[in-house]
Amino acid sequence: DGTLIANLFPPLKRVYFLVSKRPLKLKIYQYIAKVIGYVVIGNGLDEYNIALKKLNNHLSRGKVVGIFPEGIVTGFNIPTKFKGGVAKLSLDSKTNVLPIYMNGTYELRSLKYWLSRPNITIKIGKPVDLYNYFPACGNNLDKVSAVLREKVIEIFEPKEIEVLEKED
Repeated sequence: DGTLIANLFPPLKRVYFLVSKRPLKLKIYQYIAKVIGYVVIGNGLDEYNIALKKLNNHLSRGKVVGIFPEGIVTGFNIPTKFKGGVAKLSLDSKTNVLPIYMNGTYELRSLKYWLSRPNITIKIGKPVDLYNYFPACGNNLDKVSAVLREKVIEIFEPKEIEVLEKED
């Protein structure tokens, strides 16, 4: 998913992503992720804070940061609950968030999918000044992240279901 999103930006504009250490079990994968520009985060609170500090540093220098706010890989069309990290990052850096909806990449894990032509959907919404939602949400990270989730859902347009009427 990160590769697809990175390709949405100009060729020389690097995108820094936050990635969990869990799927990168081998040290070589963690090394490659860092070289590519991923900010690797472990399970502890200290590692989480260090990762957010690195991402804030990138944002303060005008860099692009990519976050998958669900925090997990899912095969659902509608995003699951977003974690608070994206809201905290927006608040700390006072930067806008660009909501992006992706669908169809989960199936890339299946060999059957690779043998057919992939159908991947990527939709981009309007930038959201997420940090301005904090007062209305009682400064709650989860509530502010839920606002972003709703913005992502708004750009998702499910296929129209044709309703056939019975003839009498």
